[in-house]
Amino acid sequence: MTHTARRSTVADRPAARATAAVLLALLALPAPTARADDVVFEHVTVLDGTGADPLPDHTVVVSGDRIVRVTPSADAAPLPASLDDPVVVDGTGRVLMPGLWDLHAHPDDPEVWHLDPPAAEKERFLELFVAAGVTGVRDMGGDLELLASWKRRVAAGELVGPHLVFGGPLVDGPEPMWPGSVAVGSAEDGRAAVDDLVARGVDFVKVYSLLPRDGFLAIAERCRELGVPFAGHVPRSVTVEEAAEAGMTSQEHLLGMVRATADPDALAAALAAIPDDLEGTARRNAEIDALVDAADPERTRALAATMARLGVAHVPTLVLWHRRAWFDATAPRVASWLPLMPPTIRAWWDPAENIHLSSLSEESMAGERRLFGRYVELVAALHDAGVVLLPGTDTGGNPHLFPGASVHDELELLVDAGLSPMEAIVAATSASARLCRRPDRGVVAEGMVADLVLVDGDPLADIRATRDVRVVVAGGRLLDEAALAELLRPWDERAR
Repeated sequence: MTHTARRSTVADRPAARATAAVLLALLALPAPTARADDVVFEHVTVLDGTGADPLPDHTVVVSGDRIVRVTPSADAAPLPASLDDPVVVDGTGRVLMPGLWDLHAHPDDPEVWHLDPPAAEKERFLELFVAAGVTGVRDMGGDLELLASWKRRVAAGELVGPHLVFGGPLVDGPEPMWPGSVAVGSAEDGRAAVDDLVARGVDFVKVYSLLPRDGFLAIAERCRELGVPFAGHVPRSVTVEEAAEAGMTSQEHLLGMVRATADPDALAAALAAIPDDLEGTARRNAEIDALVDAADPERTRALAATMARLGVAHVPTLVLWHRRAWFDATAPRVASWLPLMPPTIRAWWDPAENIHLSSLSEESMAGERRLFGRYVELVAALHDAGVVLLPGTDTGGNPHLFPGASVHDELELLVDAGLSPMEAIVAATSASARLCRRPDRGVVAEGMVADLVLVDGDPLADIRATRDVRVVVAGGRLLDEAALAELLRPWDERAR
C-alpha cells in the first residue's frame, strides 16, 4: 500500500487549513484542533523525557493518540500501512520532546469564584496551557464536576486543553480558608472526606493548611488503606517530617521548610527581640530576617536527607514566590502575556483589588526577595539530597502566573537553583507523569500517548528554548503554528 503524505513546514500549512482558521476566528469559535490521526515528524532531535542522550535526526510517527514509531530518519522505513494521508512536519534543526506538565495549577480557582467569571474565561486557561506546550496539568483545587466535565470534553475534542489530573475540593480545617473546601474537624471527618472524594472519582486528595492534626493523620491513614495518593500543603498542625512520614506524595510551596531548617534557639531569640509595637510590613520583614538569619546548614541537609529517604516529592513553585517578590506589570514576560488573559483575571490582578497585593510596596517586596533567596537555597539542598523536584506554578488567581508560560519560567528558576536543563526537562515530563500515575505519558517512545512539543533551539544548552514552541500534539491532536497563533491572540482580539 502506498501513502500520499501532506508535507508541512512549521510555518507553512495548506491554504485550506489557513482559510479554515480564519473563518473560525471570524465566527469567534475555538481555535482549530485537527485530529492528528497521522503525523510524521522528520529530522528532529528527540529528547525522550527519560534523561537519555538526545537522539539526533530521528523520525517520530503518530497515529491516533499514540506514538507508533521512533527511528533514525536514515532508516527510511516505509510508513505503517495504517496511516491515512499523514501530515509531515520537517523538524530539521528543532527538538521534539514530551509535552510538559504543571503539577500545581488552579484553572478553576476558588479564589476568584466570588467574581463569577464566565465559562469561556475559565476555559481560556486550558487553551493557554496547550499553546505553551503544557499537555498535562495536576489541578490542586477546584470544582470537581467542572473538572471532570473539562476532562471529558478535552478527550472528545470539544475543548482545547491539557490532560487533567485532579483532587477536586481542598480538604481543610473546620473553618476552611477558601470556598468549596471540605471542612474537617476530627479524625472521623477526615476518613469520611476521603471516602466521599474517592467515590466521586478524584485522582488524589488535596490536603490544606488548617487541617487539625488528628484529621490530617486520619486522612493519611485512609488514603494508604485505599491506595489513593494525597498531596498538598503541610498543615500547620504537623511538622514537615511528620507529613512526609505520613506518606504524602508531594509537598507544595516549601511550606514549613524555612522554619524547620532554622536553628530553634537563634530563631526564638531573634523573634523575641522584635518590638511588640512593630506592625504590618515592618513586622513581616523583621520575621523574615529572623528566619533567614537563623538558617542552619546542618539542619537543612538533615531535612533534605529525610525527604529523600521517605521518597516525598516537592513542588516548590518558585515562580509564585518570584512574582510576589518582583511584582511588575511592565516586566517583559508579564507584559507580553497579560493581554492574552481574560478580563476578570486581569482586573483581579490589580493591586487595588487583589488580596495577595493589599500591602504591596517596595519595602514589602524587599523582604520577600530575601525570603526568595532562602527558598532557592532550600531547593538546591533538596536537589543535592536527591529529592524529586517537580514544576508547578500555582496559576489561577495568583497574580502574574500565566497558564503554560509560567511553567517555562519555573523551569528556568529550577535550573538557576541547581538542576541541569536535562533534569528540569525530565522533571516536567516523565517524572511528573509518573507522580500523577500516568505511565503512558511523558516519554517519547512507541506506544506512549502522543503528547509532544516541537521547539526551536536547544533546551539542553539554554532551558529557555522550551519557550519557543512551534508545534504541539496534545493527546493525539495536532496544533500547528497557525493554530497556536490563533490560541495566542490577545483576548480582546479573539472576543471581537
